[in-house]
Amino acid sequence: MKIENISLFLRKFFNTSKTGRLIVDKDNIRREHYFFNSRLVYSVSNSTEERFGAFVKIFGIHLQNDIEKLLQTEYQSRIGKRLVELGFLDERILNDILVHQTKEIFIASLKLFHVEYRWESNRENPNKAFNADLPLVPLVVEGLRRIEDASPASHLLSAELEVSSQYPRELEKLLSEKELRLLKIIGAGTPPKPADLNLPEGKFLRMLFTLYALGFIKTRKASDLVEELREFHSKIGFVDHWELLGVDKKASTDEIKSAYFRLSKKFHPDRFNKEDKEIQEMASRVFREINSAYEVLSDPKRREEYLKTLVQEKPLKEREYISPETRFKEGKAMYNRKKYKEAAYLFNLAFQMEPDNPNYMFWKGVALSKLPGSEKEAEEVLLAYANRQPWDPKPMIILANMYAQRGLKTKALSFVNKALALDPEHPTALKLKKLLEGEKRKGLFKFFKK
Repeated sequence: MKIENISLFLRKFFNTSKTGRLIVDKDNIRREHYFFNSRLVYSVSNSTEERFGAFVKIFGIHLQNDIEKLLQTEYQSRIGKRLVELGFLDERILNDILVHQTKEIFIASLKLFHVEYRWESNRENPNKAFNADLPLVPLVVEGLRRIEDASPASHLLSAELEVSSQYPRELEKLLSEKELRLLKIIGAGTPPKPADLNLPEGKFLRMLFTLYALGFIKTRKASDLVEELREFHSKIGFVDHWELLGVDKKASTDEIKSAYFRLSKKFHPDRFNKEDKEIQEMASRVFREINSAYEVLSDPKRREEYLKTLVQEKPLKEREYISPETRFKEGKAMYNRKKYKEAAYLFNLAFQMEPDNPNYMFWKGVALSKLPGSEKEAEEVLLAYANRQPWDPKPMIILANMYAQRGLKTKALSFVNKALALDPEHPTALKLKKLLEGEKRKGLFKFFKK
């Protein structure tokens, strides 16, 4: 399979325990990385620059010519032991060399873009005498920071950027001061520029890709922005000015101003001039409401009068604002009662209100997969979810089940294989594959019996 950068695949290792081999191919160079419980234990490469002999020299160890020739041809675990036996190395130095080699080969894979890769579960380390036992996350962070040319990732980062809703806070401690500053700029809704951090274009792009690869930021598609507009529009009339701008009632004038500029830039009507008339009118109303809220809250006298009005008249309690989480729970209740049409509608409402939550999108697709005649829409929704969560096999399994139940065995099997490419040990996918392949063989047997 092809991938932009293997960090996007390895991200799913961060909170799980994976054991096996990752093969990475690029320009006739193959690198193999062996993992045990998501820790890197060994790496090997067919590149002459990454063989054992090259790393021996890095450690300042100079060998005789005949030994150097042997290093270029022999398998490294055997020659390493032989060098220890001959007294050229001791066991501690040999282990240090192998750890360094394993780390550098792995980082060499992380620095590449547009590679072919394959994951094989439960493949054991072929070098039984050695285990680097390196933690994965710090290695990935170091590898991303050592990328020399991140320009192949520029197309990934060309869209508008935003902080991910699934922000990996446990990794925040690994970020540098400048990376944290860049994250804060993106979180404020301001398009980041190299000048913000006094960085050249190349280093700035590499830093952006590091945040993207680790899951701190994501790109916002035009369709995502429309969904955000719909969600924001649904709040009008149900929330007060503070909640509309997303600030606390004790917010300072500067905080109110910052929230206003961020929202007015995000939902400016000019950004929706290519959408249909309904969306354009929605954007105009949202923009007016944002401006109105800011005009009131930025003026102390008007803010005080507005607060008194809320206390006296309480107009916002005439209708209750229903949260997306409530809509989602209502959808799950309908789904459990097998009212799939109603469930799909409620999941869709939740997603419109909170488009950053991919779980709502996923369950909308699940409900649609149960409705006859909605196969195309279900596939579109679940594949859209898969684009957001490329490491998750669940949408492929749902689609495989849907087509299997419709009797479309070949199409079902194609989605099963996609699920297994993401997680070769997934029990449901394995069971479904066995069932589907059994059905195909049974069909062929019936054909030949005739």
